[in-house]
Amino acid sequence: MEFLREDASARGFSGEVQRFSCCTSGARWVQSGLGYRGWSSSAASKTVDRADAITITASEPAAAEQALNTLTNIVYNETSFLQPNPSVPAHAPGSAEDLHNGREAVAEIAHRDIKSGHRSRVLVKSKLPAKERLALRHRVPTAVAAYSDSRSAAQEALSGRNSTNGATQYRTRFGDDVSTPVGGKGGTDVSQHFGPFPVANGRTEVIVIGP
Repeated sequence: MEFLREDASARGFSGEVQRFSCCTSGARWVQSGLGYRGWSSSAASKTVDRADAITITASEPAAAEQALNTLTNIVYNETSFLQPNPSVPAHAPGSAEDLHNGREAVAEIAHRDIKSGHRSRVLVKSKLPAKERLALRHRVPTAVAAYSDSRSAAQEALSGRNSTNGATQYRTRFGDDVSTPVGGKGGTDVSQHFGPFPVANGRTEVIVIGP
């Protein structure tokens, strides 16, 4: 049985700006907390060196940050309920490393689908539900860890990583079924899978990937 999960805003946690340079007088970089709001200048050829190592022009920082926040929220919405299994070895199915790899796969596919104009293939929204925003605001450890890992996965996807070999589909499934085609009977074969990962009530779920 497969479940399409709904409901992440472009309001994520902004990354810290480490340094910037500008070559035009009168330009001013406006910061707020860990994030940034943009340039207050009419000049067009300034470059920013950000903490996530993406170099962007002055007209692009807001859009780039929004893309990162949106993708982070999508990955978080898809996977925040999954937890690594503490009883398995590192890098084994169900481990923290395996969960991160699963999140990266979701990020890559979501980014690929959105970029190609197929937003409908992404199974969740890009707005965090109220309860998740509250959990993050109150620094609930599991929520903070899941969001941080989701952001890392989103950054990797936006940098051009292709660990999924161009796949365009993903699902989360209850149990440990990784053999049923993605989309069910008549769907496409599973090309990669991650988990099983513990969820509530003693259940487990897996992430499956399809071409």
